[in-house]
Amino acid sequence: MLDKLGAQYRFDREHYDSEMVRHIARGALKGTDPITVRPSGGIYFIGQAHLSRVEQVRTFLRQFTVGTRLYSVPVLNEVDNRTMVSDHVEEQVKVESVRVVEDLKKLLQAERRSEVQVQGALRSLRGLAEMTERYEDLLQTRIDGARAVLGAAQTQARALLDRLVSGDSQG
Repeated sequence: MLDKLGAQYRFDREHYDSEMVRHIARGALKGTDPITVRPSGGIYFIGQAHLSRVEQVRTFLRQFTVGTRLYSVPVLNEVDNRTMVSDHVEEQVKVESVRVVEDLKKLLQAERRSEVQVQGALRSLRGLAEMTERYEDLLQTRIDGARAVLGAAQTQARALLDRLVSGDSQG
């Protein structure tokens, strides 16, 4: 069994293309609340608290010959850098909030929906609020734009759920 796994690892290491390796790395970094700095991806702001995860991903990437690398560049403690990161937090929260509300609308309009799916959408909104708070602590500033977008998304979600409840009680 170990020989088979070793052979598979050696094959994969030599044959994964760079896109597949990047996909795996992005998945591994997802739990670090990365903030996309460049719209097409590839440059992320990740807090110092996740340094060990970043190092693990860097070690993983070194195993492949496809040329995908991970570099860490410290963000200097300057107003411009804090502004850049908070702007990207706002943008990411905006995009994700709209996506979650749209997903929730589709779920609630569907004839068959699961409570698990609805709860998952609501958890996503809570996760965005928690991420915003973590970045506010990290940047030592309020990210009012993200808070406003989240407030609007939460209001929409409540209105959608209220319609569902009132529709269920009338039907």
